[in-house]
Amino acid sequence: TVAGKVGQLVSSLRETEQSLRQEKERAEVTLASIADAVVTTDAEGRVVFVNGTAESIIGQDCGNACGCPIEDVFRIKDEQSGNWLANPVRRVLAGERVLDPLGKTTLQGQDGSECAIEHTVSPILDNRGQIDGCVVVFRDVSSQRRMLDNINWQVGHDALTGLPNRVLLADRFQLALAVASRQNKLLAVCFVDLDQFKPINDRLGHHFGDDLLVQVAGRLEKEMRAED
Repeated sequence: TVAGKVGQLVSSLRETEQSLRQEKERAEVTLASIADAVVTTDAEGRVVFVNGTAESIIGQDCGNACGCPIEDVFRIKDEQSGNWLANPVRRVLAGERVLDPLGKTTLQGQDGSECAIEHTVSPILDNRGQIDGCVVVFRDVSSQRRMLDNINWQVGHDALTGLPNRVLLADRFQLALAVASRQNKLLAVCFVDLDQFKPINDRLGHHFGDDLLVQVAGRLEKEMRAED
């Protein structure tokens, strides 16, 4: 009968709806449980989901973030210049292929705090292959960046005085030579010597010699410009 067919159709729709709901719940549980921060958007660039890790980094919970434009939640800068970067979600929604950024990226949280991040943005496609939204995956790499910066600083600086060492001098000297040659200019080099430094080490001990080097380095830095 017609009533029987309608009943079967309604039952089938309910089963399909329940199956879709369960699939969505499983997907959200999966996204919520992974260690990386995850933010998803719809095709208009509005936030649909924020997992717990992302909430802690951006300083905004999922309830308040959902429905907001992605620019209000995922705000990124170039770490070196401090300039705001075009939101990669908008670029992906426009059909661009966004690669992992080569530079260093900083995320600004809701309270104005900033942290270094690595991130990827991928499109979410519907069953017709059309872009239906985006998923942003990112992680806080502030501690790794600080460690790498510290290592790079140590490679080029003297641990005692904090002044550039021979490695950095050789690099900057080669650069200065190249610039002088390209601009057809002369390059002057000045050497500074500490008279009677060896007798101080011999008579008073190396700790006095170290203290002398630290004080001389401090005076040099105070008298010279930041770019020297």
